[in-house]
Amino acid sequence: MSKRSRHMQTNGLVLPLGGQVLGNNKSLQVLLIGQTIYIVGVGENVTILRSISQGEEYQHLLESYENQAEGHTSNWLAKDSLKGWNTVFQKHLQNMRKENGEE
Repeated sequence: MSKRSRHMQTNGLVLPLGGQVLGNNKSLQVLLIGQTIYIVGVGENVTILRSISQGEEYQHLLESYENQAEGHTSNWLAKDSLKGWNTVFQKHLQNMRKENGEE
């Protein structure tokens, strides 16, 4: 979908950054319009789910798009994020073990 979106780019105001098919005639699209990124649900209707203005998340999404365009693997989860996730997961696992009397 992302590759097809890049082929459909125009020199207009809307730049498609990517998308994900969610089902029959339903998808999630990420669009750059001006200086704002919009996450849009497309089905029978088009619904703006979220807008992202300048900031850290905005920069991260644009960098991921640029990396995809250059053929690099998308880095949606940085190593620091994975470490944080692992910590949360381990704590949750420990709590479950305590509740089950395994520790």
